[in-house]
Amino acid sequence: MTGPVNIQAEQSGLDIRIEVNPNAYHGDRSNPQFYIARFRDATAIPVRGDVVTVIQPDDDPTADFVSTAVVDDIDHERRLIMLHVDWKGFHDVQPNRKPVTDRSLTVNFYRGAVLVSA
Repeated sequence: MTGPVNIQAEQSGLDIRIEVNPNAYHGDRSNPQFYIARFRDATAIPVRGDVVTVIQPDDDPTADFVSTAVVDDIDHERRLIMLHVDWKGFHDVQPNRKPVTDRSLTVNFYRGAVLVSA
């Protein structure tokens, strides 16, 4: 086989990033991890049960402050995402790779070698 083969990656839950603001607290004593995000705060619309990456907005372009959350529910009418956020799991993540913007990979087969480029 020769020539490029395009592989489209499916959107998985952890590929979805949702901005959260810990100062805009929506929980209570019975569910302190509860948070409501808007569709516009997400890179894509998740489905109920997805584990997503949550990110705290920051002006520092060198590191992201991230954690994970589970999608409890989606309100399509009000365009809201209900999350169960792991607030204690937030940590700094240094960007260490070039972002893939079109979510596709090109795989070339050349003389027995596989060349992958994003």
